[in-house]
Amino acid sequence: MGNSKSRKSFRKSKKYLKQVELVEAIVSTVENGSERERHLALENLHLLSVIASEKYKTMISEFALSTLVEKMLHGTNSESENAAAILCNLSIVPKLRNDIHESGGTRASVRLAQTGNEIQREKAAFVLYQLSDELTYLRTIVSQNGLDTLVDMIEHCTLRGKSDAAKVLFDISKHVEFKDAVAKAEGFQALIDYYVKLARDGTHKEKELAAESLSRITEDVGCRLMVFHSNGVKPLINIVKAGSNIAREHALDTLHHLSLNSEIKHQMKDLGGVEILIDLVGNGSMKQKDKAKGSLLQLTNNFDGSTSALGPPFVREEDDVAPDSNVCEVEIGARKPRKKIEMIHRTRQGECVFDEANDQDYPETEV
Repeated sequence: MGNSKSRKSFRKSKKYLKQVELVEAIVSTVENGSERERHLALENLHLLSVIASEKYKTMISEFALSTLVEKMLHGTNSESENAAAILCNLSIVPKLRNDIHESGGTRASVRLAQTGNEIQREKAAFVLYQLSDELTYLRTIVSQNGLDTLVDMIEHCTLRGKSDAAKVLFDISKHVEFKDAVAKAEGFQALIDYYVKLARDGTHKEKELAAESLSRITEDVGCRLMVFHSNGVKPLINIVKAGSNIAREHALDTLHHLSLNSEIKHQMKDLGGVEILIDLVGNGSMKQKDKAKGSLLQLTNNFDGSTSALGPPFVREEDDVAPDSNVCEVEIGARKPRKKIEMIHRTRQGECVFDEANDQDYPETEV
């Protein structure tokens, strides 16, 4: 039994040594061969990186990283493309990302994104996206004038390149230390334009991504009017009306942020947003009901606490309500039996809206 295990271990070690010798030979050819030999060697290494296990990718990384970075920067077009493609495959392995960064892969990818052709830029964007989960790597991207490059790629690259560039820029924009630099590079506007387009014309998955990204971006007060001026309200309302459950919930979050702006809330009403929100309160999932109710509360109250400028569509005129009373009845949905929620509107001197049906206070709205 012991001999059997020993033989298996020997065969594995022998196989591993052969793999090491193969990788070393390929890397040596990449470094010292003729142009044609270098081209073929890089293609073979690229093929190995596609089909290789994580262990094999680690081996390629150990022997080839510095060579790959050098070829990305100073090789021919085909050498640069193959080297970048290999780096893409290696960067998928999380434990190799620090080695890639330490070998100059982050800088090389930014440089290739700045100077390369469309295919090279696409591959560089993929590597940068894989590296965008670490603040150290993001600082390198920003320090290499990567923000202007990412903004340009979102507007002028392949579909895959645009997507990955937007993801990298979005990850950078989440960090407070980069917000001013992102704004200066018009990065927020580029992201909003890109995600509004996805929200309007994208696939179901792209609409989910767009709605989620816009919900995060519009947490920043300064970005809300950008969404409005980029005609982003209507696509978001359409997602709430007919999107997937995930997309709906993210779109509701975004609309809630937008409804804090008096200029935007009027457009939401004009586009039928109020009716859609009412329908969700009556017929949506629990999460959707809660989110829709929060947006309705914003839409039916002015920022100074007075009666909504959107008019009285929610107040039942036939109800006998005292003139000075703060109580009104809100009708939810059109199905019978009709569900009512009793609300105490915030007075001019008041501090909050109280929803008696849910027994909870809603904090004062943001100006």
